[in-house]
Amino acid sequence: SFKHYHVKLPGKTLDTFSQISQIHQDNQNPDILWLRVFVKLVSFNQRSGQKKIYGIGSDKSQLKSIKIVSHIYQDLSGLLWLVGDGKLLRYDPVSDKILPFRKKEIEDAVISVTPSLIDPNIIWVGYEGYVEKLNTGSFESEIIAPPAGDSGIYFSHVAESLSGESKLLLVAWQKGLFEFDRKNGQLTHFFHDPDNPFSLSNDTIFNMVQEKSGDLWLATYDGLNRLVRSQPLIHVYKQAKHGK
Repeated sequence: SFKHYHVKLPGKTLDTFSQISQIHQDNQNPDILWLRVFVKLVSFNQRSGQKKIYGIGSDKSQLKSIKIVSHIYQDLSGLLWLVGDGKLLRYDPVSDKILPFRKKEIEDAVISVTPSLIDPNIIWVGYEGYVEKLNTGSFESEIIAPPAGDSGIYFSHVAESLSGESKLLLVAWQKGLFEFDRKNGQLTHFFHDPDNPFSLSNDTIFNMVQEKSGDLWLATYDGLNRLVRSQPLIHVYKQAKHGK
């Protein structure tokens, strides 16, 4: 059976304000869950039921001025890396401090933060037209700009391809999927083609999961897609509409 926990932003009546789009169990205190509820950061104690909503109401934390949180990641030391109002923030929830990590800020708006699949110390930061490989311990940074990095291409999810060490998988918001080989500079673009039933079913991709084989599962705006590496095909899975 399921037990329901209602975590809703105060003063809000629409169902939108109870939508939980991200969840992370705190790696220092397993009773704590970090949630993204609508556009706010929320800590939820699953043992006591207590919750703290950042950036709203009586919040007095250093995050009180942050209006929109779009991504959450917790590193090995327990610090939170957040995309807040278009900036990359490193936040210590114990001391309630936003901690510096750069000598000079990158002025471009941050689109996303994705943890590395290979190195737990690495996060991938997505921007408009390029991505950043950032070490959360040493703060070493590498900027990678694929040739598709024109204006209007926002990288919302980044991952190392398990089918090749030099390859990066780049989800571009409403632009499909790019695979970039950093070794030879080759760029492959997967996108929706209405005349090709084995193309992406939709260019808006919300999430991506890789199998050990390197095959990809893509959650799109219009169905679940699977990219099979042994074949140049994308398999589309959709629920039948109206009982058909």
